[in-house]
Amino acid sequence: MVGGKSFQFVGAIAQNQWAKTWSNPADDDLTKNARADDLIRSARANGITVLQPELPYFESQLGVYQERQLVKLDYLLDSAHRNGVYVIIPFIHAYGISLWPDAPYYHPGGIEGLVKDSRLKEAFKKRMAALITRINTVNGIRYSEDPTILAWVVCEEIVSAPDNYVKGPPQVSIAELGDWVEEMASYVKRLDANHLVALNFHSALGKFGDNWLDVLQVASLDFVELDDAEGRFIHLTRDGNVDFYVKAFTLKKPVVMGISFTGGSVNQGEVSKDYVWQAEKLREIFKVYYEMGVAAGFAIYSWGSDLDVAYSPDKSYTYTASNEPIAQAFLDIASTLGSRNSTTTPLQFVKVSSR
Repeated sequence: MVGGKSFQFVGAIAQNQWAKTWSNPADDDLTKNARADDLIRSARANGITVLQPELPYFESQLGVYQERQLVKLDYLLDSAHRNGVYVIIPFIHAYGISLWPDAPYYHPGGIEGLVKDSRLKEAFKKRMAALITRINTVNGIRYSEDPTILAWVVCEEIVSAPDNYVKGPPQVSIAELGDWVEEMASYVKRLDANHLVALNFHSALGKFGDNWLDVLQVASLDFVELDDAEGRFIHLTRDGNVDFYVKAFTLKKPVVMGISFTGGSVNQGEVSKDYVWQAEKLREIFKVYYEMGVAAGFAIYSWGSDLDVAYSPDKSYTYTASNEPIAQAFLDIASTLGSRNSTTTPLQFVKVSSR
């Protein structure tokens, strides 16, 4: 809800390359800010009212924050504030931790490190607090008081498929995961009473225990983001098992559906640059979830700026305003949602309906 009005949005993940370009020493601040403005404005012009960017690499080592990187996030939030676009901020990508041994939160078991290593857990809390209590250097608004932020996401992809971990899957139980999520989500709420708190997951969570739903039922989570990278409900791939998703829809919380074509069962060679096919399937997948009435919003992977085109080595799933078939699909989805996808000026805090 926004005020007294239902809010069911078209959202997009901001392309991965966007965060990386902030660190390009060849660009001055004006150039980088122009990219942020184009990302926000082009998204809004194509029916997108919520963006979920990756954070810049602002922590070079535990507890050492790079102010220059965070200023770029300040500018992005200010641009979104001026253009009527909400921003969802994830604190960390939990599976991604296990991929980069030189990253400050590295642990071969991904989320296992944040759950069981007290040093990493406390550093992560300080990381969250640094963002929540930050005062925007562009407009002077404290993050915890900025209605531009729709929600904080405790982590993205809390677990991945077990075989994605080189040294073995996380050695954590469902109970341990649930306790950790509640601890982190309640900690965020103690620091910030204005914003929603969410968790991002996909079907790999079901491989960690039959009672996986317990992780999502914790009291301090306001909503969840469920990724569908393989269009299961329209039988996009042979792996059409929808039991996990059906069970997820029984949650007594809003569910935001993440839609992409990046799953391992999708024939990437055939579809990755067939934008007419992708546009058609985006409409089909959206229609199924929309008609089922299960989605509080839709986060499509991914939206980028045409000004970043030189930086993106593979734009297969990084859509921009110049990609006419995909841009039209976004507009068609936004048209179906109609006024439920509109934002107010100025932006107001988003709340969960009590109904």
